[in-house]
Amino acid sequence: MATRTLSTIRTQIRRILRDETEASYVWTETELNTYINTAVYAFGRRVPKESSASLSLTASEDDYTIPTGATEIVSIKVGDDVYTVIEVFGGSMKLSPTPAAAATATVKYRGWYTQFVVATDASTSDYDLQYEELIDHYVLYLALSAVAGDGARYYQYTEGDISEDQGKTQKYFRDEANAHLLAFEQGCLQAIEERAGLQSAAVADAVIATKITRLKPERQTTYERLFR
Repeated sequence: MATRTLSTIRTQIRRILRDETEASYVWTETELNTYINTAVYAFGRRVPKESSASLSLTASEDDYTIPTGATEIVSIKVGDDVYTVIEVFGGSMKLSPTPAAAATATVKYRGWYTQFVVATDASTSDYDLQYEELIDHYVLYLALSAVAGDGARYYQYTEGDISEDQGKTQKYFRDEANAHLLAFEQGCLQAIEERAGLQSAAVADAVIATKITRLKPERQTTYERLFR
């Protein structure tokens, strides 16, 4: 289970972006909530949630409801008896062979993670805690991409430093966004490999290494990384 709440993730993202002054937020709460749930969706597409559920079988009935949130059925078993999904349509699945008697099957499946409830700051998702930094990487990718592509927001975020070469520093934001996307994609690939037993190391051993430095008109004309 994820250990952080929606508000905790927003606070973490704002700290990294140095967007902590509420009166002049560059990214609204609604935007960050959207980015966070988009990140959960993107992670789920690459590293689906693995779950199991009980399925009540009925004699001579071969049509059953697919478990909520499932995108792939891994197996359906009753003891050593194995059932195969031969058709999927309209939220239902057809099994073969047709059950000969009533029984309770165990369905193992892959699917979506729970989205955060944006109206509830205390809400959580259900991805494993070791993947929390991958969620952060994707949120940062979306947030920095928004700055790089929005001139007005870029100007607000750089605190109005009109002497700065804006084309150069907007490229910096694009590059920084792409770096977070790359970290996310690499982390997802590693997670898939670990699931397959190819590696034993945890995905999120390393902390996010970049903290964004906002421009100050009187001093700074370039960006620098605070941590390497």
